[in-house]
Amino acid sequence: MDRIENMRTFVRVVDSGSFTAAAALADSSTGAASRAVSELEARLKTRLLHRSTRRLSVTEVGSRYLERCRRILEEVDAAEAEASGAQDTPVGNLRMHSYASVGQHYVLPLISEYRKAYPGVSVELTLLQKMPNLFDGSADVAVVTAPALPNSDLISHHVGSTFNMLCASPAYVALRGLHYRRRSKRTSRP
Repeated sequence: MDRIENMRTFVRVVDSGSFTAAAALADSSTGAASRAVSELEARLKTRLLHRSTRRLSVTEVGSRYLERCRRILEEVDAAEAEASGAQDTPVGNLRMHSYASVGQHYVLPLISEYRKAYPGVSVELTLLQKMPNLFDGSADVAVVTAPALPNSDLISHHVGSTFNMLCASPAYVALRGLHYRRRSKRTSRP
C-alpha cells in the first residue's frame, strides 16, 4: 500500500476503535488494515498502537502522528477536490492571444460573457497584428486566422470562416485597370 492510504487506514483504525471496523469502512480485510498500520510502524521505526485481544490504544507518539495524519489527509482531500472541481468550475488566470481586429470585434464581447459565467477566472488578452508564437507557452488560448496550423500537439477548433474582398475606387480602376498583378518579393539592387 502507499503511504497516504496507510495513513488513512491508521486514522480509520483509531477512529473506529478496531481493525475489523476500519476494514469494514474501507471495504477491505482486517489483515489488510493490520498490515497497513504495521507498514507505517516499520517505516517510522516506532509503535503507533498498543494492541491486545480486548483493546486498542494509541501510543503517545501515535497520538501526535495521528493529528498530523489528519491534517495531511485533509490537505490531500482538499487538493484532490480542487483539482477535480476545476473541470466543473474554472478558476485562475486565462492567457489569450488574438489578432487586434478579431480580438476587438469578436473576442472582447465573448470575454465579458465568459467572466459573467465564471467570475473566478481573470482573462489576460494580448492583441497582436501578427501570428503569435503558439509554442512558447505565453498563451493558454489563441484566436487566429490561419489556413492551417503547423503539425504539433496543439488542439485547434474551427470557429468560423473569413473572406477577403479586393476593393478599388473607380478612379484607380480607370488609371490602373482591373488586372491584378502580384508584386515580386525580390528587391532590386541599386
